[in-house]
Amino acid sequence: TYDGKKVEEGIADPFVESLQHDSIIVQIPLLHGRVNNRLEKVLCLFDQTNVADNKKVIKVDDKQFERDNDMEYIVRRLQSAAADPDMRYQMNAEDEFFKELEARDSLIMEKDGQLKEKDEMLRKMIKGMQENGMSLDDIAKMLNKTV
Repeated sequence: TYDGKKVEEGIADPFVESLQHDSIIVQIPLLHGRVNNRLEKVLCLFDQTNVADNKKVIKVDDKQFERDNDMEYIVRRLQSAAADPDMRYQMNAEDEFFKELEARDSLIMEKDGQLKEKDEMLRKMIKGMQENGMSLDDIAKMLNKTV
């Protein structure tokens, strides 16, 4: 999912459409249950059904990876990163940064929408003035614009 929406085959998603390169999208919330290969085994570490209360920590059952050195290594690395206060501080700082970016982007999108609405309203007003016999020169003078 992206932004809480499931990406389905054949249905355009703004996030997916905005990607400028070939990519594989893994819908992590849909990863749970049976694991078929190494990639899925690694990705199952991020199974969203195992998310703890604070949403930044995933509960991992170490026993399911016993005797798999690669997976044990990955789990240890993730656990040490989660336990490191500097890393947690950095994660929180990144969250704040991205929250501010999202707020800024939302504001820009809102302003862009308002500008489009105003442009459309202005076009309709100009068209109406022309239909009522006003010349383009007179309309331009009234709006302090050049033709």
